[in-house]
Amino acid sequence: MKKTTRLQKILLFLYSLILVIAIIELGFGESVLAFAQNLHNMDKAGAGKTYTILAIGESTTAGTGPTWPNKLELILNNRSKETRFFVYNEARPAVHTVYLTGKISENIRNYDPDMVISMMGVNDGYDWIYSEEEPGLFSIKNLKTYRFFQYLFSGMTRKRISRPKIPYKEEFSEKEYPDLISLGQIYLDDYGDITKAEESFEAARNINPENETAYIMLGMLARIKGDLDESEELLSKSIRLNPTIEAYHQLGLLFHTKGDDDRAVSSFNSAIELDPGNPETYKGLAFVHYSNEKPDLATESLKKSISLSEDDEAYTLLGMIYQEKGEVSKANEMFHKAVSLNPDNTKAATFLVFLDEDSVAEEFQTYLNLSVISDQEYTYYNATRYHYNKLYDILRKNRIKYVAMQYPTLNISIIKDFFSSEDQKDILFVSNENNFREALTEDNYYEYFVDDFALHREDDFPFKGCFGHTTAKSNRLIAENLANEILEYLQVKEIE
Repeated sequence: MKKTTRLQKILLFLYSLILVIAIIELGFGESVLAFAQNLHNMDKAGAGKTYTILAIGESTTAGTGPTWPNKLELILNNRSKETRFFVYNEARPAVHTVYLTGKISENIRNYDPDMVISMMGVNDGYDWIYSEEEPGLFSIKNLKTYRFFQYLFSGMTRKRISRPKIPYKEEFSEKEYPDLISLGQIYLDDYGDITKAEESFEAARNINPENETAYIMLGMLARIKGDLDESEELLSKSIRLNPTIEAYHQLGLLFHTKGDDDRAVSSFNSAIELDPGNPETYKGLAFVHYSNEKPDLATESLKKSISLSEDDEAYTLLGMIYQEKGEVSKANEMFHKAVSLNPDNTKAATFLVFLDEDSVAEEFQTYLNLSVISDQEYTYYNATRYHYNKLYDILRKNRIKYVAMQYPTLNISIIKDFFSSEDQKDILFVSNENNFREALTEDNYYEYFVDDFALHREDDFPFKGCFGHTTAKSNRLIAENLANEILEYLQVKEIE
């Protein structure tokens, strides 16, 4: 038999490759892509037994306590018989839909989610819209073959996101985690669960009544909860046991909250005397001076803080001081430094927009790594609708299920009307209207919300309504409602 030459082998390979591409592009493209997506899901889902959810939104999702994404993961895993759920929270306070839409492609690469849940739009007010760079007419990215191999190999290349130190649970035994102070900090820092953190710190204090750290942490939590007199008593007790920088620092924050800024300054100065090299103390002192309209003293403290350790929050406050003084170039410099240190510093990036509107596209490109265009046709309502549709379009192209969730007490039709009737069939809409209206007829408003900021939006604003930043109780209500919708949609077997 005549041997096949090297050239013939190459030509045969090229012919086979062209044939495969032709079949995918012209014949069975959608079926092949679906097959590749299933393989892709099995890789990231451990043979179909895990499911990854990404939550995006603003401060109502980012939260300062136990957030609804955190509670959602707990509820789903407590109810699911076979599937293991992972819920990640990429919400950011004070952001707009342009930011969330601009970040979604990066978040998809980082988390590789099966589902994305949004609760967004309440902060919108700009006419800036996200403009994704589209591939050219003859770009390889337009080929179904490209997406086929992208699905197959994405599991090998995607960035792995580390989980918190330990999985969240309602209870930990002493054997599992004997260091109660560390356990309380995990509840607080990793999960935002103030109640569980407080229980851990109280248990640590009960075991050792001389533990000054327990008093500091309990004093800090009391201040956050608004129990200012109790906070002062706890922090003073800690200082009597052992004067520390952290105790004086927390006492300074407390006195500022109480409006007693003379004692606040005195407390911060006491902390500085103990350790002149702590940048956080100078930053706290600067904030008190700034609040009392003493910009020169605030500037002096901020410069000292920055000289010890560069910090985006310090640069942002310094930029605000320079802006108020009319020193625009210095303000710009400070905000630029803040954003370079922390690209998620939305306050600094927003100030950059207002300081120099001519370079807004460039500033946002640096800030969000995307391009933004201005068009007078886009009012805040239309910009919000545009970004809802843009987000859905990106998720649809990546074959990720989109869940559009409404804010508490508002009608879901507000969001549904953003989409065409055809797109509405593919999106899972979740309402929080009836569950919250029923809850508010039985309980006090402030058991569910810490404020009523949404009531003060413009009359024609689509998300104006009777809600505010959420409490732990309302986050659980959101999570329970959402879990019901997700489990029904996925038809997950539940624990009986």
